[in-house]
Amino acid sequence: MAQRRVASCNGCLTPLQVSGRWWVWGFRSASAGVIGDHVVTLNNRNVAVDGQPVDGPTTGRQLLLGALLLVLVGGAVLAAVLVDRGSTSMAAGRDAELARSRGVFVVSCGFSHALGDDPIVEPGAPGLSHRHDFFGNPDVDAYTVAADLPGGDTTCDQKLDTASYWSPSLYSGDQPIEPEAIDAYYRAGPGVDPTTVKSYPPGLVLLGGDPAAEQAQDLYVVGWGCGRNSGAYPEPRTCPERQAMNLRVNFPDCWDGRNIDSVDHRDHTAYSEDGRCPQSHPVAIAQLTYVVHYPPVAVDDSLRLASGSTLSGHADFLNGWDQSKLDREVEVCIGRGAVCGLPYSTLDGL
Repeated sequence: MAQRRVASCNGCLTPLQVSGRWWVWGFRSASAGVIGDHVVTLNNRNVAVDGQPVDGPTTGRQLLLGALLLVLVGGAVLAAVLVDRGSTSMAAGRDAELARSRGVFVVSCGFSHALGDDPIVEPGAPGLSHRHDFFGNPDVDAYTVAADLPGGDTTCDQKLDTASYWSPSLYSGDQPIEPEAIDAYYRAGPGVDPTTVKSYPPGLVLLGGDPAAEQAQDLYVVGWGCGRNSGAYPEPRTCPERQAMNLRVNFPDCWDGRNIDSVDHRDHTAYSEDGRCPQSHPVAIAQLTYVVHYPPVAVDDSLRLASGSTLSGHADFLNGWDQSKLDREVEVCIGRGAVCGLPYSTLDGL
């Protein structure tokens, strides 16, 4: 497992380095979290692991308390990444009008490769699409189908996420700008009861945003931002130092319950309204929020996406997760209100 940089605190690193995942719920008189496969509870400074009180050496108690504290702090940081409440410029539409539930899991994936391929929109036709940047499963091209993905390799920190994510390449003039990474947030849609959210079926196809857009898109769906303030603007802006530019796409969060794809690759999914899925798409699914991070770049008239202007932001997703792992993440993290994982944007001062 790749080691990740985390905030320093005495005694915190050992348990978190051993575990690959962590999550937490409860923020009042008692708190609980998971370190590895063990449930850790903290109540009035008393620590229990898997329901058994910890009476061992002080150092062991300190490690558990420190790890849990770091998880609690991590949850607050993650919330700050998802919504910058201090920004008056974030016209997030339904995000601003309806509260989101706390439960979320996030996967960070490094850049894999770029191709003029789109295995969803232009299957079996290499080079026919505009150029895309791919993340997650590294063996994706125009001939890839969903069944090829599970069990493969991945650039994601969650090694059981072998799905594929892609979005149009960003250019400065004729020079492509290689992205650094993506954060993929999975959570209930705005106002949606998280206990009703279902996992994606194997092979589900999701598209978000309009590659043909020539005017500003709904900021709830597509937006540009800086650092933790993602999706705030219809077009890129010059970002402050140490706040990298990003593109954010919200995917649909409702499914028709039958089809994993459709002729236009969109009709089998829909967006919820007022916390409810439409009758035509009655199944609430996890809403995928895709945030791609770029290195520092000059924002001028030469900046464009491979699909057109910077107004044409969009992204594609092909589900190739280990299905049992995805099902568990949805149940435990979204369904039970846990905060799972740490986004890339908190690791490099973005």
